[in-house]
Amino acid sequence: FGGVGQTIAKALVAEHISFSVVEQNPDSFEIASKRGCQSVFGDASREEILKHAGVKNAKMLVLAIPANSATREIIRAARALNPRILVSVRTHDAAEAI
Repeated sequence: FGGVGQTIAKALVAEHISFSVVEQNPDSFEIASKRGCQSVFGDASREEILKHAGVKNAKMLVLAIPANSATREIIRAARALNPRILVSVRTHDAAEAI
């Protein structure tokens, strides 16, 4: 729940859009929880964590993590639970786009 995630969360709150934060860093998880975000602690590439976060019924998945190999695993896990989910991924340049 770094700077990008916090900015996205503020926008969602302003628009009254419900969301869940999945965070595996204890300090970041605590920040999200203290700010009143529905938060799940764990690895977002694990289906059981995504289930707990509500991905099965979600309209969209936003990945605000720095692009890395975990991004693809998270998308695979999310689509296994919800094949129609829209996905938005943070990238730094076109070379990182999936």
